[in-house]
Amino acid sequence: MKENLQHYEHHQSHGSDALRVVEQRIQFLEIDQNEKLGQHFLIDDYSLSRMAQEVEPGANVIEVGAGVGQLTELLTQQADRVISIEIDRRYEAVLQQIQAQHPGLEIVYGDVLSTKLGALVRKLESEEHNVQIVANLPYHITEPFMQQASGLHIPMSLMVGEKFAQTAVIENPNEPFYSSLSLLSQSFFEVERILDVPREAFLPEPRTKSAIMRFTPKGNVKHLSRQDFISQRLFLTMNKSPLVKNVIKESLIAYSEVSRYGTRTKTESSRLSRRTTKQELKTLLHQYQFGIRSEEDGNSSANEIGLTQNQAKDIIGNMGISEPILNKPFSQLNNSEIRILALCLQGSGLR
Repeated sequence: MKENLQHYEHHQSHGSDALRVVEQRIQFLEIDQNEKLGQHFLIDDYSLSRMAQEVEPGANVIEVGAGVGQLTELLTQQADRVISIEIDRRYEAVLQQIQAQHPGLEIVYGDVLSTKLGALVRKLESEEHNVQIVANLPYHITEPFMQQASGLHIPMSLMVGEKFAQTAVIENPNEPFYSSLSLLSQSFFEVERILDVPREAFLPEPRTKSAIMRFTPKGNVKHLSRQDFISQRLFLTMNKSPLVKNVIKESLIAYSEVSRYGTRTKTESSRLSRRTTKQELKTLLHQYQFGIRSEEDGNSSANEIGLTQNQAKDIIGNMGISEPILNKPFSQLNNSEIRILALCLQGSGLR
């Protein structure tokens, strides 16, 4: 924190170009910021520069909340293309001017929580672009945005409030501020705290300090731990409200299949399964004919033969999760129950 404040104080002592730009654009528009929409504009040059540095070479960047465009402009200088989602059309006159100077900038007007982010990401990825999200996120939408973005499996660099910054890095469910956001962050991402940002770096000042956080998606499902695989499925199926026990059971079965066949389609997996079974039968016949006994005979793992429904139920029974938690939808669990569930998943040898 001390080093970050020194950076901030150094740039403030030399004056802030961003502050002058923001004030001029607000004056031009003759409007006041809507704090109910989380409109606290970043005016610290170093913090803005640090956000822009998060852009990967050649990336297509999705920005949430362009505002008067002081960060948007910096992103366009780093990225091949920037798609900025802005809820407030009062900034359109300024944003049109910026867009005229930067052909790689596209402004989408609307609420990001109602935007089909998944479809947008898939479109960009189909064009073989690297996609990432870089945003000074309105803090009041942090939780629903994280739930929306977690399944996209793209890197994100976000300016967030101090409370979430602390919550996102907590790995131990026994810590007092552990919550569903902790579990979500740790299940889907490798989380790094990049820069602490004081209240004075914004106009108007928010009620809390802030931090730039980097969220790097965890790898392909084949490389996830079973714990993370299950936790991800709990979040990804929340809208359908299945019971926790059913999600865990189906996750265990699916994980055993992923471990065995990877991420192939069902048809490909079925073909491979038939080939594998034929090969196993040939091997068993050869062993029988020549009196050879495999060292693994009678000791096949669940991942080799697939996991049955009853085996999955037995595993769940040994996890120590209480019936009230198992028989609720995940979306209805309170923070205390989330912590208990996370502890059970951590302590069940699922890594």
